[in-house]
Amino acid sequence: MTVPNPPVARNDQTPAAARMARTRDRRRNKLLFVSVEIRESERSALVRQRLLEPGSENDPAAVARALYHLFDWIFRDA
Repeated sequence: MTVPNPPVARNDQTPAAARMARTRDRRRNKLLFVSVEIRESERSALVRQRLLEPGSENDPAAVARALYHLFDWIFRDA
């Protein structure tokens, strides 16, 4: 699974219009946005499993990529 690219906001779009465009894109791609809290121990486990680089435990983008890799591994035969 790859991390989806967010739509590019046009200069003439209001913030609300840009949010709605992202919502429509997610819906069109059958994606669901979920915000979750990840414990320090869970981030450490991602490092131990070599899904997350040491030192990047507090980087939200790196943690998201690690979780995508974890999901790919878990659901590889699904």
